[in-house]
Amino acid sequence: MYNFFGRLGCNHRNSCKLLELGGGTASTTKCILDSIKKCDVERYYFTDISDFFVNHARELFSNIRFVDYLKINIDDNFAKNKIKENSIDILVAIGVLNNAQNIENTLKNIRKVLKNDGQAIIVEAIDESVQMLISQAFMMVDTNDERAENNETFLKLGQWYELFRKVGFTVKKSLPTIDSELCVYNQKVFILNCKSEVECDENK
Repeated sequence: MYNFFGRLGCNHRNSCKLLELGGGTASTTKCILDSIKKCDVERYYFTDISDFFVNHARELFSNIRFVDYLKINIDDNFAKNKIKENSIDILVAIGVLNNAQNIENTLKNIRKVLKNDGQAIIVEAIDESVQMLISQAFMMVDTNDERAENNETFLKLGQWYELFRKVGFTVKKSLPTIDSELCVYNQKVFILNCKSEVECDENK
Protein backbone atom coordinates (compact mmCIF):
# COMPACT_ATOMS: atom_id res chain seq x y z
CA MET A 1 0.00 0.00 0.00
CA TYR A 2 2.92 2.35 0.47
CA ASN A 3 3.27 2.85 -3.28
CA PHE A 4 0.04 4.82 -3.01
CA PHE A 5 1.93 7.92 -1.93
CA GLY A 6 3.47 8.43 -5.34
CA ARG A 7 0.10 7.91 -6.98
CA LEU A 8 -1.56 10.34 -4.58
CA GLY A 9 0.74 13.05 -5.86
CA CYS A 10 2.64 13.78 -2.67
CA ASN A 11 5.80 14.25 -4.70
CA HIS A 12 4.02 16.87 -6.83
CA ARG A 13 2.80 18.97 -3.91
CA ASN A 14 4.77 21.86 -2.50
CA SER A 15 5.56 21.47 1.19
CA CYS A 16 3.37 18.43 1.74
CA LYS A 17 2.08 17.85 5.28
CA LEU A 18 1.17 14.36 6.45
CA LEU A 19 -0.55 13.26 9.65
CA GLU A 20 -0.45 9.70 10.94
CA LEU A 21 -2.96 8.79 13.63
CA GLY A 22 -2.24 6.01 16.09
CA GLY A 23 1.29 5.35 14.90
CA GLY A 24 1.94 2.76 17.63
CA THR A 25 5.18 0.82 17.16
CA ALA A 26 5.94 2.93 14.05
CA SER A 27 6.12 -0.08 11.71
CA THR A 28 3.85 1.69 9.23
CA THR A 29 5.74 4.94 9.74
CA LYS A 30 9.03 3.35 8.73
CA CYS A 31 7.58 2.18 5.42
CA ILE A 32 5.94 5.52 4.69
CA LEU A 33 9.03 7.57 5.47
CA ASP A 34 11.07 5.31 3.24
CA SER A 35 8.60 5.73 0.36
CA ILE A 36 8.48 9.54 0.58
CA LYS A 37 12.23 10.19 0.71
CA LYS A 38 12.11 12.06 -2.59
CA CYS A 39 8.93 13.99 -1.80
CA ASP A 40 8.85 17.63 -0.81
CA VAL A 41 7.67 17.02 2.76
CA GLU A 42 7.32 20.01 5.03
CA ARG A 43 6.05 18.09 8.05
CA TYR A 44 5.18 14.53 9.04
CA TYR A 45 3.20 14.34 12.26
CA PHE A 46 3.60 11.05 14.10
CA THR A 47 0.87 10.76 16.71
CA ASP A 48 -0.34 8.26 19.27
CA ILE A 49 -2.26 8.32 22.54
CA SER A 50 0.63 6.59 24.32
CA ASP A 51 3.63 8.53 25.64
CA PHE A 52 5.67 5.34 25.28
CA PHE A 53 5.00 5.02 21.54
CA VAL A 54 5.50 8.75 20.91
CA ASN A 55 8.85 8.70 22.71
CA HIS A 56 9.86 5.49 20.94
CA ALA A 57 9.19 7.09 17.55
CA ARG A 58 11.08 10.23 18.58
CA GLU A 59 14.17 8.13 19.26
CA LEU A 60 13.69 6.00 16.15
CA PHE A 61 13.44 8.93 13.71
CA SER A 62 15.61 11.47 15.52
CA ASN A 63 17.70 11.95 12.38
CA ILE A 64 14.72 12.99 10.22
CA ARG A 65 14.25 16.73 10.56
CA PHE A 66 10.68 17.02 9.25
CA VAL A 67 9.04 14.57 11.70
CA ASP A 68 7.11 16.00 14.66
CA TYR A 69 5.70 13.96 17.53
CA LEU A 70 2.35 14.60 19.21
CA LYS A 71 0.19 12.82 21.73
CA ILE A 72 -3.32 12.72 20.27
CA ASN A 73 -6.52 11.06 21.45
CA ILE A 74 -8.58 10.31 18.34
CA ASP A 75 -11.74 11.04 20.34
CA ASP A 76 -10.67 14.66 20.85
CA ASN A 77 -10.57 17.66 18.52
CA PHE A 78 -7.16 17.52 16.85
CA ALA A 79 -6.90 21.31 17.02
CA LYS A 80 -6.23 20.91 20.74
CA ASN A 81 -3.00 19.20 19.74
CA LYS A 82 -1.54 21.84 17.41
CA ILE A 83 -3.05 20.41 14.21
CA LYS A 84 -4.75 23.33 12.48
CA GLU A 85 -7.90 22.96 10.45
CA ASN A 86 -7.43 22.73 6.67
CA SER A 87 -3.69 22.13 7.02
CA ILE A 88 -3.04 18.45 6.18
CA ASP A 89 -2.49 17.09 2.67
CA ILE A 90 -2.52 13.38 3.47
CA LEU A 91 -3.79 11.61 6.58
CA VAL A 92 -2.95 8.00 7.44
CA ALA A 93 -4.89 5.84 9.90
CA ILE A 94 -4.07 2.12 9.85
CA GLY A 95 -6.35 0.02 12.04
CA VAL A 96 -7.06 3.03 14.24
CA LEU A 97 -10.64 4.19 13.76
CA ASN A 98 -12.14 1.04 15.22
CA ASN A 99 -10.63 2.19 18.53
CA ALA A 100 -12.66 5.42 18.52
CA GLN A 101 -15.60 5.81 20.86
CA ASN A 102 -17.58 7.32 18.00
CA ILE A 103 -16.19 6.77 14.50
CA GLU A 104 -18.38 9.46 12.90
CA ASN A 105 -17.04 12.11 15.29
CA THR A 106 -13.45 11.05 14.61
CA LEU A 107 -14.05 11.17 10.84
CA LYS A 108 -15.42 14.70 11.26
CA ASN A 109 -12.22 15.70 13.06
CA ILE A 110 -10.20 14.15 10.25
CA ARG A 111 -12.19 16.06 7.65
CA LYS A 112 -11.61 19.33 9.52
CA VAL A 113 -7.82 19.10 9.46
CA LEU A 114 -7.58 17.94 5.83
CA LYS A 115 -7.29 20.51 3.07
CA ASN A 116 -10.17 20.67 0.61
CA ASP A 117 -8.05 18.71 -1.88
CA GLY A 118 -6.60 16.50 0.84
CA GLN A 119 -6.78 12.72 0.96
CA ALA A 120 -6.97 10.08 3.67
CA ILE A 121 -5.62 6.53 3.62
CA ILE A 122 -7.57 4.39 6.05
CA VAL A 123 -7.23 0.66 6.71
CA GLU A 124 -10.03 -0.94 8.68
CA ALA A 125 -11.84 -4.19 9.30
CA ILE A 126 -15.12 -4.68 7.47
CA ASP A 127 -17.32 -6.99 9.48
CA GLU A 128 -15.66 -9.26 12.03
CA SER A 129 -11.89 -9.57 11.66
CA VAL A 130 -10.23 -12.15 13.88
CA GLN A 131 -6.76 -10.88 13.03
CA MET A 132 -7.50 -7.30 14.05
CA LEU A 133 -9.45 -8.37 17.12
CA ILE A 134 -6.54 -10.45 18.40
CA SER A 135 -3.99 -7.69 17.81
CA GLN A 136 -6.04 -4.78 19.15
CA ALA A 137 -8.52 -6.17 21.69
CA PHE A 138 -6.60 -4.64 24.61
CA MET A 139 -6.86 -1.13 23.08
CA MET A 140 -10.56 -1.11 22.27
CA VAL A 141 -12.85 1.19 24.24
CA ASP A 142 -16.57 1.25 24.94
CA THR A 143 -18.34 2.73 21.94
CA ASN A 144 -21.32 5.07 21.70
CA ASP A 145 -22.07 4.82 17.98
CA GLU A 146 -23.92 2.30 15.81
CA ARG A 147 -21.55 -0.46 16.85
CA ALA A 148 -22.93 -0.24 20.38
CA GLU A 149 -26.50 -0.04 19.09
CA ASN A 150 -26.04 -3.16 16.97
CA ASN A 151 -23.73 -5.00 19.41
CA GLU A 152 -20.95 -5.04 16.81
CA THR A 153 -17.17 -4.83 17.17
CA PHE A 154 -16.47 -3.67 13.61
CA LEU A 155 -18.49 -1.83 10.99
CA LYS A 156 -19.57 -3.55 7.80
CA LEU A 157 -18.51 -2.28 4.37
CA GLY A 158 -21.82 -0.55 3.66
CA GLN A 159 -21.67 1.22 7.02
CA TRP A 160 -18.20 2.56 6.23
CA TYR A 161 -19.38 3.90 2.87
CA GLU A 162 -22.38 5.57 4.49
CA LEU A 163 -20.22 7.22 7.16
CA PHE A 164 -17.71 8.47 4.58
CA ARG A 165 -20.54 9.97 2.53
CA LYS A 166 -22.20 11.52 5.57
CA VAL A 167 -19.02 13.22 6.78
CA GLY A 168 -18.03 14.56 3.34
CA PHE A 169 -15.66 12.03 1.83
CA THR A 170 -15.79 10.09 -1.40
CA VAL A 171 -14.00 6.79 -1.90
CA LYS A 172 -11.42 7.18 -4.65
CA LYS A 173 -10.34 3.57 -4.37
CA SER A 174 -10.72 0.59 -2.07
CA LEU A 175 -8.63 -2.58 -1.93
CA PRO A 176 -8.68 -5.53 -2.10
CA THR A 177 -11.26 -5.78 -4.88
CA ILE A 178 -14.11 -8.23 -4.46
CA ASP A 179 -12.44 -10.82 -6.68
CA SER A 180 -9.23 -10.88 -4.61
CA GLU A 181 -8.24 -13.80 -2.40
CA LEU A 182 -7.34 -11.23 0.27
CA CYS A 183 -11.04 -10.55 0.89
CA VAL A 184 -11.07 -13.49 3.28
CA TYR A 185 -9.33 -11.28 5.88
CA ASN A 186 -12.26 -8.83 6.01
CA GLN A 187 -10.06 -5.74 5.85
CA LYS A 188 -10.05 -2.82 3.41
CA VAL A 189 -7.71 -0.04 2.36
CA PHE A 190 -9.78 3.07 1.64
CA ILE A 191 -8.34 6.06 -0.23
CA LEU A 192 -10.64 8.98 0.45
CA ASN A 193 -11.01 12.33 -1.26
CA CYS A 194 -12.57 15.42 0.28
CA LYS A 195 -13.95 16.45 -3.10
CA SER A 196 -17.35 15.43 -4.42
CA GLU A 197 -16.62 12.75 -6.93
CA VAL A 198 -18.36 9.63 -8.15
CA GLU A 199 -17.56 6.76 -5.81
CA CYS A 200 -15.46 3.91 -7.12
CA ASP A 201 -16.91 0.71 -8.48
CA GLU A 202 -16.15 -2.10 -6.03
CA ASN A 203 -15.51 -4.43 -8.96
CA LYS A 204 -12.54 -2.38 -10.20
